[in-house]
This record gives sequence, C-alpha cells and structure tokens, in this order.
Amino acid sequence: MLQTVAIEHIESFWPRWLGNSAPEQHGFFSSADLGASTLMTLPKKRGEVYLTVTNGPGYANAENDRFKDLAARVTLTPFANDSSLLRTLAISPWYSKGWLASAYTQAATTVSDGLQKDRRGIFIGLRDRKLTVGAEIDQRLEELETTAPPVARGAFNERTSQLMSVFALVRPAELFDAKKRSRFGFVGRYDRFKIDTDLAPYTEFLVAGGTWDLTARITLALDYQGSTPRANPVGVPVKTWFLHYVATF
Repeated sequence: MLQTVAIEHIESFWPRWLGNSAPEQHGFFSSADLGASTLMTLPKKRGEVYLTVTNGPGYANAENDRFKDLAARVTLTPFANDSSLLRTLAISPWYSKGWLASAYTQAATTVSDGLQKDRRGIFIGLRDRKLTVGAEIDQRLEELETTAPPVARGAFNERTSQLMSVFALVRPAELFDAKKRSRFGFVGRYDRFKIDTDLAPYTEFLVAGGTWDLTARITLALDYQGSTPRANPVGVPVKTWFLHYVATF
C-alpha cells in the first residue's frame, strides 16, 4: 500500500485534518493504493521524481479489472539552498495514465480494450509557519460508455473535467514581525470544479476559518466549508461549520 502520485505531496502544504486535498475531494483518485513505487531525489536538494504503478481503484475498493495506473510526479525546488521564504517553493507537474475495464467484457459484444482514465495537473506551493500557499490546475480525461453494448471502441463518449484550486494558511502577526510567535492564524481555500468542460455547470467549494494553537502540539480550527453548484438548476448547496482539532505526538 503506497501513496498515489500527488495527494501526499499536496498534503505536505494543505493540512489533511481540515479536509481532503482538492484532487481527492473531487474524485480524481484516492490518496493511497496497492502497487509499487520508487522515489529519486535530485542533486543539491533541487527536488525529486516519484513513480508509481498501482491497481487503480484506490485503497477503499478491491481491484476490479486487469488494468493498472502508471503515474509520475516531478517536483522542482529551485531555491532549496536559499535562506529566504522561497527556499520551500515547490513546482510539481504530474501525470497519471490509466485504463478502466469496459462494463461489457462479458457481453455478446465484448470490449477488451480499456477505457481512458487519465489525470494530469501541476501544483505550486510555498510552505512556512507564517505563510503557506498552494495553487493547482488539474484535469481528468475519461471515456464513458453508453447504456448499450458498443459495437466498436469508437462508440464511447469522451469527457474532460477541470479543477482549479488555491489555498492559504497565514499567521498575520508573524508575517509582519518575523521575531514574533503567534498562536492565531487564518485558513482559506477556493476550488472550482467543472465536471465537463463542454457544459455550463460547475461547483464551487469554499473553506474559511481561523486556527488557534492550544499548545505546540495541539491546534484547534473553527472553519466554514461550503459546496455550491453553479449553472445547475437541480444542484443543492451544502454548507457546514466545523470545529476541528489535531494533536501530534
């Protein structure tokens, strides 16, 4: 069981205890899966390369077809040896090439080819106690089957989904006074997910709140999280207030 191509890396910037990262939140893939991986570090702390081969369905589901997902992430840290805030800057393009078995593998008209299940994106992040920010643009490229067994592989519908996400965690007192250590901070995140780039409907997801360090190892957060459908007459908004806490050992 191993970490999938990008989510663990993104969660080194976005705190998972406040909620899933954007790709997992919007169904790109799970955070972990069964497979094999390798990690190669670049010279002089300039970054890393992460490669995986996984089953594809994720850790919550059993393997359901013979196809595997191949994925790669390259993370570049061009200022890793500097002393400024930019030393934590990470630029991470990634790609996952996958396939999904047809629902008609046992039908009279058998489809043996795998359906396209590709994901790709780029994440840029900066991580520091006083200021952590992240931004990403991701896409899902998929083939969808019709309700009737297709005569040939060409009888599929192609769909591209697009996700844009930005977030920030900031401690204002420390940001304006490097010598000061503050217990209080703000957190905010905005996602815009379009299930089909050829259609109008999309969903906005918002996180906004504050954090408070009870101790050096315990943090509380009071935050609002809301998902709002746009250009969708049947969509239902979901709005929730959370009191989160995390304790590290």
